[in-house]
Amino acid sequence: MIRKPALLLSLICAACASLDGGTEADLASDLASRVLFIAAEQGRADVIAYALENGAEVDVRETELDRTPLMVAAGRGHLGAMEVLLSNGADADAQSTDGWTPLINATAQGEVAAVRRLIDAGADVSVREDGHGFTPLMMAAMLAKVDVIAALMDGGADANARDSDHGTSPLTLAAGGRARVAVLAVAELVARGVPVDGTPRNASVTPLMAATAAGNTDIVNLLLSEGAAPDLMSADGHTALGIAAVEGRPAEAELLVVGGADPNLRSASGETPLLLATGAGHIDVARLLLRTGANIDDGAERDGSTALILAADRGDVPMVTLLLTAGADVGAAANSGLTARRAAERRDHGEVVELLDAVQYGDDGAVDRRPPEQPANP
Repeated sequence: MIRKPALLLSLICAACASLDGGTEADLASDLASRVLFIAAEQGRADVIAYALENGAEVDVRETELDRTPLMVAAGRGHLGAMEVLLSNGADADAQSTDGWTPLINATAQGEVAAVRRLIDAGADVSVREDGHGFTPLMMAAMLAKVDVIAALMDGGADANARDSDHGTSPLTLAAGGRARVAVLAVAELVARGVPVDGTPRNASVTPLMAATAAGNTDIVNLLLSEGAAPDLMSADGHTALGIAAVEGRPAEAELLVVGGADPNLRSASGETPLLLATGAGHIDVARLLLRTGANIDDGAERDGSTALILAADRGDVPMVTLLLTAGADVGAAANSGLTARRAAERRDHGEVVELLDAVQYGDDGAVDRRPPEQPANP
């Protein structure tokens, strides 16, 4: 029996406000359908039952968003409403025009009880939405919905599936999260046996690379402690340490080096992490690399430019000072014969020219040429 007639009247009035003209039968069916959607949003199982008894179609579609009532109820976690809809034959795998299903809706909103009920009803846990080819597990991982991750994996979700954009796995999506709870999502997946470096079907980046790029030190630390390999290379030719250098992530860079990353391993384009950090102007990462064994005078494979030449060309006085202090060779030349001084001079970086001349021609007070301090043992 429907409770609170006044509420029902308000639902009917809200539905009537959006009706167009038509036959009496059409209007009655349309009215029942509008009431059904409003009741699904509000979790009114009794009104849903009444609407179905009075001509509403259980899988009727919204005109604007192409949702079914079950999609609406699942996204709001209205279990009673879902139960009435499912018992009346609602399609647990109905998809909207963008590929979203009731299960994806419930996943995105973190409605774990709704997720479990849909799985019990036979919902497809491997279904993909159309935007990025995300499965429900990928969605849960990206949004760090830890309880939903557990429910989906209990229901047989494939943790090694990849999205259609970049071949990214659920673990990589979780590792790239910036929210504090992202580490819990990663821990849940790893605890369930998901490989920390991905699968043989190499993705564009590993979970460790994603965590490094996101600046999530807790996840970097967790993955390294679980045996993640720090020197794997991404599809575009960077290691996790190279990504830390480009993105300016000194804390992650230190964890990686302590975890075994090679500070001199070149990218596919032939640049060392020090060259990448210098080129991007990330002095804290450059300082860390110099303290942990980076070869200061290694040149880029493509043109032989050293870190000092790159810094001089950019007019980066603090970086030039750091490199000179660490003992960079002032006279080192690129393949073209370009030296740091010539690079600075052609760009009118006068202060850099003065620093280089002071070191090259013997002004001992210009920079302190002591070797860089070694890092303390962690």
